[in-house]
Amino acid sequence: YPVKVLSLFHRVGPTSAPYNEVVLGLKSQLAPQTIVSFYAPEIEIAPGLTSYCGNGSIKSLVSILRDLLRRESFDVIHVHSGHMGAMLIAAVLPFQTQVLSRTVFTLHTSYHLLKPRNKMLVTSFMLSSAITCACSESSQSSIPGFVSRILGRRLRAVVNGYDTKRLEV
Repeated sequence: YPVKVLSLFHRVGPTSAPYNEVVLGLKSQLAPQTIVSFYAPEIEIAPGLTSYCGNGSIKSLVSILRDLLRRESFDVIHVHSGHMGAMLIAAVLPFQTQVLSRTVFTLHTSYHLLKPRNKMLVTSFMLSSAITCACSESSQSSIPGFVSRILGRRLRAVVNGYDTKRLEV
C-alpha cells in the first residue's frame, strides 16, 4: 500500500538536498506527500505535494503541526533538522506522543560540525525518534559513542547514490 509521509524542513530552497533527493526522489513511489517548513519555500513546490509553511515563528509552526496531526494520520514522519524535531515534540506533547513512534530523523552532516545548541537539539531528537539515518558512514561514525550505543539498531547509515564497496580506482 502507498506510504503516507510527512516531511519536516527548516527551509526548502533550490539546493535543499532533503527536498530534491528525498521528497522528489520518492514522489512517484509514495502516496501524496505532505511537507511542512519553518519558513516559506524559496522555490515552487512540485505539483502533487501538499505543503504548509510557517512564518519563521515557533508558535506558528507548532500550531500548524498540532492542527495537521489532529486532522491526519501519517505512516512516517521524516524530520530533517534538530530544530524541526524540537518543534514536533512541542506540538505532540502531552497528548500525541505516540506520533514519535513513526518518526525518522535524518542527520545530513557530521555531528562534530554542529554548533553546541544544535548538537543538543539533534541528540534529543535522535533519542526520541524511532529511527535515525545518517547520510554517510562517516556521518554515522561522528555521532558520540554513548548516543550510538543507546540508539543501537535504530541508527543506520544511508549512502547517497553509490556503493562504496564497489568503487574501482
